[in-house]
Amino acid sequence: MKKIKIQINNIKYKILKKIKNEDGFIEMFFIIVLFFFLISVLISVAPPFIAREKLSIISQRVVDKVAYDGKVTADTHTFINDLITKANMQDKDVTYSFNGNIRADGKIQLRDEFTFNIDAKENINLTGFGLTSITIPINKSLDGISEVFYKSSEL
Repeated sequence: MKKIKIQINNIKYKILKKIKNEDGFIEMFFIIVLFFFLISVLISVAPPFIAREKLSIISQRVVDKVAYDGKVTADTHTFINDLITKANMQDKDVTYSFNGNIRADGKIQLRDEFTFNIDAKENINLTGFGLTSITIPINKSLDGISEVFYKSSEL
């Protein structure tokens, strides 16, 4: 704790020394402008990483639910749409699909594999005014295995 206070005082001393010099004002001005520029770039580039993390969470929850239920039904699609709404990703053009050993009625037999794919699009405005907008596609794919056994009479 004492070292941190010493370092902070040292930084304050160096800043005050720069300001007292005649050139120090211009130098400090450019350092401050550069600092705020870097913060604005980080803020504009962060949304795709946040969207990727949200898609990872959604896909993990969906795969867990389908593996536990052993089927893909209308309730599953409602669950996915609710997750997308709760994650505030309705405007990200989200699409999803299931692939694998899924029967026509949506049932997945014990130890059959399936894949859940979810895609979204994220826009980045580098200027802050929307003049240069870049669309970045974000994809997440996750595999799962059914945990439900269906008798042959149920299939």
